[in-house]
Amino acid sequence: MTAVLPTKSIEERKTSKFVLWGRTRIYVLFLTLTCITFMLMNTMTFTFTIICMDDIVEDHHMIWNYTGMGSSVMFTTVGVMPGVWAPSSEVNTFMAILSCSFQLSSIICMPVSGLLCESSFGWRSIYYLFGSITLVMFILFWFTYTDDPGAHRNVSQKELSKIKDGKPPTIIKREPVPYRKMIADPTVLISCISYFGGNMGFFVLCLYGPTYLREVLKFDVKETGFLTALPFILAAGTKFSAGQVSDRLTFLSEKRCLQHVHFPLAAIAVGAYFIQFLAPIIVSFICPDNTAEQWTVFFLFISAVCVVCNLGFPIFTRSEAADYTKKSGEVEKSDEKS
Repeated sequence: MTAVLPTKSIEERKTSKFVLWGRTRIYVLFLTLTCITFMLMNTMTFTFTIICMDDIVEDHHMIWNYTGMGSSVMFTTVGVMPGVWAPSSEVNTFMAILSCSFQLSSIICMPVSGLLCESSFGWRSIYYLFGSITLVMFILFWFTYTDDPGAHRNVSQKELSKIKDGKPPTIIKREPVPYRKMIADPTVLISCISYFGGNMGFFVLCLYGPTYLREVLKFDVKETGFLTALPFILAAGTKFSAGQVSDRLTFLSEKRCLQHVHFPLAAIAVGAYFIQFLAPIIVSFICPDNTAEQWTVFFLFISAVCVVCNLGFPIFTRSEAADYTKKSGEVEKSDEKS
């Protein structure tokens, strides 16, 4: 089965005189990053403003069962956009920057929410502010983003050649996805388990960090906002550095690195969605009275889950491409070498 991508030939392309100095892909990257960040900020605004709603809520502990659907679908965007817009030498950096949106949303949301909660504007202003900016950014995204860099008027021919270099041709053969082999692959399995553990710690901080700092440790709202953001600053810096290092490891081709990647990304997204339903149940079971001792047990339990889920990663994961990502001829050659 073949598919023809909607690209135009060099002669048919019409470009604008303003090509953003050959860096249109950087503009698209940061526009996408901003949209994802503000979308996530809107999903987590409630987790902070719950500590400010003294005028309408008496019991903060009993109203935590709500969806986190928006943040789960972001994994797909983080996986797809770099493959389309980034040159082969920048794919991992693009992916690392976009995945920083999960940290940036907390870094921005928590301090700003803390300041607004204690201001004369009140906690309701947080929803108006973030909602308005989100609307503006998505309107801008709608009018300036294209699924194909070749269809973007601000992408110069030189930049388009750089983006397309080393990638599959316009007409590609779609390979069947080997779901059974991927499910049985120790690297895929342990990677998904590792992500589950890491996301458990991440979403717990997002969902319950403000409540713990405010209700248990008795910080004021402004301090709670800034302190909640601190761990995410470190995580964002680490992600960006990892992306830079990964792009410099050139012993694997991008085609080899990204074959069938949509399946594990979908599994990770489902896991993230499940965690946001599971966390409130665990909290209600371990911390029924909202005491410091109960929260200590809860955080020790979450820490243990993170450690256990990541123990097998350095043991079972392999950097070599699996046989099901190779063509039949490549498999035979690798068997002969072994």
